[in-house]
Amino acid sequence: MDFYHWWIYENVFNTTWFMWTFVILIFGVNIFSFVIIWMIMNGRSLSFLKGNKGKKKGKKKKGKKEKQKKDKQEKTKNQA
Repeated sequence: MDFYHWWIYENVFNTTWFMWTFVILIFGVNIFSFVIIWMIMNGRSLSFLKGNKGKKKGKKKKGKKEKQKKDKQEKTKNQA
């Protein structure tokens, strides 16, 4: 096979605009991959991967003690 004489190689793959596009794409993927890994390791969800189910700011998860207090309050209301 004479790949170097194909039309697509001569007019597309062997052009400067295609090579620079390829180089920029590879550099972009390399840089952006660190950002994705950093966000995953920190527990932040990526909106475009998880359907906008990210953490909402301002909401705290209730701990065990807070849940127990709430249960006690509900029990006293029910008893009264």
